[in-house]
Amino acid sequence: MKPLKTYLQTIAIFVLLGASLSARADTVVYQTGCSNAFITTYWGAQATSIYSGNPTGTAGKSGEPAVGFSHLFGQSETRGLIRFDLSSLAGQYGTITSVSLQLETAQINTDPKYLPNGTVNAYAILPADTSWGQLTASWNYPNVATQPWAGAVGVSTAGTDYNPTLLGSFTYNSLGTYTLNFTGLNSAQLTSLITSWTEANNPGLLLIDPVSTDAYVRFVGTSETYGPSFYTHSPKLTITYNPAYSGTDANGLIYTAVNGQVTITGYSGSGGALIIPSSISVYGVSLPVTTIADSAFASKNLTSVTIPSGVTSIGNLAFSGCPNLRSAIFAGNAPTLGTTPFLNDASGFKVYYFTGATGFTSSPWTGYTTVNAGVYPPSYSPIVPWFISNGFAYNTPLTAVPNNDGVPLLMDYALNLDPTKNQSASMPKPTVSGNQMSLTYYGGSAGVTYTVLASTDLQSWSASGVTVSGPDANGNYTATIPISSTKEFLRLKVTY
Repeated sequence: MKPLKTYLQTIAIFVLLGASLSARADTVVYQTGCSNAFITTYWGAQATSIYSGNPTGTAGKSGEPAVGFSHLFGQSETRGLIRFDLSSLAGQYGTITSVSLQLETAQINTDPKYLPNGTVNAYAILPADTSWGQLTASWNYPNVATQPWAGAVGVSTAGTDYNPTLLGSFTYNSLGTYTLNFTGLNSAQLTSLITSWTEANNPGLLLIDPVSTDAYVRFVGTSETYGPSFYTHSPKLTITYNPAYSGTDANGLIYTAVNGQVTITGYSGSGGALIIPSSISVYGVSLPVTTIADSAFASKNLTSVTIPSGVTSIGNLAFSGCPNLRSAIFAGNAPTLGTTPFLNDASGFKVYYFTGATGFTSSPWTGYTTVNAGVYPPSYSPIVPWFISNGFAYNTPLTAVPNNDGVPLLMDYALNLDPTKNQSASMPKPTVSGNQMSLTYYGGSAGVTYTVLASTDLQSWSASGVTVSGPDANGNYTATIPISSTKEFLRLKVTY
């Protein structure tokens, strides 16, 4: 009498929302000392030798590394190395907002011809040369070939020994204090750089004075200088940062942001097919999601979860006790696992990975049913994990009806139905109560827009007069219209 017409249309629209925070900047200052910084110098024409004063001799303060640039006749450029111990900053920051290096210029002696002049360019040394250290050398003029920190040719090759991106520079032409601001990196890049420095891998900075003419020896911020600046202004690194942060994003992911990396610690979302984002915006900076903590998603109403490639660790019982969780899809290589992270999930639970990923064919992954899902899709929209979890290729047409039940895959996805079974009897059906007709349907699939339309002649359809309530606890909505003629029709339109 009052039949339901199902109409299918596909439109690719999906919006992912993120959290935004107001910054609260704190500042920390590091200044050189044997325990927290080293600087030394070597010249362009003698790149296999380090030139610096004796760090424990009478030329400088006892026990303090000499700090300086030297430039002699016939040399094309001068290079210095400096490293600050930032381990005390670990755990204190979420994002880094600015970094600057302050150096003091000075004379090597009282002769005016030794007044400083030149340019300092700063670059980040790469991990290949992390192990250099001034106090491990035997002064003066040690041959670098016998030292472990820079190999036989020093820190000299862009892209191999140091990152060619210029962090910042300044030009100096008199005695005084100069500041080199790290303007060559944005906040996300600064955060990544300082994060590497707060960990064991701390290569430090390469400072280059690219002079093109002969000059006498001069020093920048050195303990081997004369005059009022003698060892009063050691190099100083100033870091401004936003503190470590805990919050909840728009998807219900509860997280902490520490040292420029995000750990997912809990979940307050509605469940279903969850795609964990590869990054979360913290203080306006996109930070990578790297860790899923112990029990973060335990006993949640998840049906599938996609884990981004940046996640390297999943904690104990992280997804345990999720009775409807049938699949975990990994976008990258296998992370390290805690104890039974998928304990007591749905029967038939499977782990999916993509071609080229490593680690899924060895323990502990051999304890799960692992499936190669083929090539990673060019666009990972919400319906992709649904396709994969149900055994379809990610690019299967949404209009496909693989089991010939008359229900396209998009309608199966929209109504949260099993596409491997005949669902012709599971389509929403209208009901009449008094002078109203209602249609109840599941409306919680990500990326889908649900519209209920009414008609009296099956020709003209309109949402006018249709009221929708919900969702209920199961994600169901109810659309209602008043019965005003002898013929009333409703149909559900889903778009993606």
